[in-house]
Amino acid sequence: MHKSLVAMTLASLIILTAACGPSEAGSAPAASASPNASTGTASPSRRPTPHFSSTPSATPRAADTTLADVRALILPQVCGYAAGTRLSGGSYTKYSGSDIVENAEATLKDPAPVFTDINGDGAKEALVFLQCNHGKRIPGDLLLAVGSGGNVISTANLDPVFHASQVRGTAMTVGKGGVDLTVTAGPGDLHGRAAFAGGRLVVTQTTSSGDEASSISLDGATFTSAGFGPLKLGAPASDYPGYINADATNDDDVDGPKMPDGLHAYIGSAGTVTAVWTESSRFSSRSGARVGMSVSQLRKLYPGSALEEATIGTQSPEQALALIDSSGHGLYFVVDWNTRSKVTAMYAAATSKDGHIDHLAT
Repeated sequence: MHKSLVAMTLASLIILTAACGPSEAGSAPAASASPNASTGTASPSRRPTPHFSSTPSATPRAADTTLADVRALILPQVCGYAAGTRLSGGSYTKYSGSDIVENAEATLKDPAPVFTDINGDGAKEALVFLQCNHGKRIPGDLLLAVGSGGNVISTANLDPVFHASQVRGTAMTVGKGGVDLTVTAGPGDLHGRAAFAGGRLVVTQTTSSGDEASSISLDGATFTSAGFGPLKLGAPASDYPGYINADATNDDDVDGPKMPDGLHAYIGSAGTVTAVWTESSRFSSRSGARVGMSVSQLRKLYPGSALEEATIGTQSPEQALALIDSSGHGLYFVVDWNTRSKVTAMYAAATSKDGHIDHLAT
């Protein structure tokens, strides 16, 4: 009786254990645990770490340019000084030891700078006039766009725009589409507009009403027997507003405010251009001849019988060597009277007697 009870109890335990084992379908147990490889102990399964998208922070706006930045601006490379050279109090003078280097300076010019967002970056830049040179290197009168910290963003040379070797600003005002300029270039005031285009500061000449001025360009022009670049012999003076005063008589104040320093014109009684001339070495002929060169150098440029002997003037005649073309126009190289060894002036002139050019006679 006792042995039968023990056997029955063992059988019940075996049946109960089998019922609690894994099923044939391989279903996971209700309480899941994963073994730890190093300890063999079970650890709870981890849920995936949630990922939150961060909100991007706004890019800080560039700082506005201040007057202090302008007065300590870093001089642009065109001025010829070492990289990083700054103005101090609005000017800079170069010294060699304790001596000032002659003509080596840079300084801000009137008018006062204007502050506006010229390049569209959201911060205000300063537009200022600067004149600088490095010894004999004079890049001309400059308009600068200056950013925060005195960094020059862009530079525009004003001389080629207004066709004068010296340009002085008299006023700057923030206008539609840029900054309006009034400058003195030669004997009269001219107008312009500064704006950003193609990533750089661009200055164009305008009329007093703000319209873009229609004008010729003398950039890279040279002397030929036909004239000086677009300044053509025989053309009406009215074709060159600003360069030639069309209401002038003969050579009476004929040069307009746009005419480059050292370049001159004559108009005849018919109101046409009869000569363009210079005594400056800054202009040259198409072949490279210029005032100041020797006659021997000139003859190398025009060898053989290309140059003809000529006399200019009647009361005080001047000796010249000339290139005469088939139309009767000539390119004249005046030589010094005593030695006849050096070019002292250069004319493109009509040989026909017309107005004030009747003193040009071969």
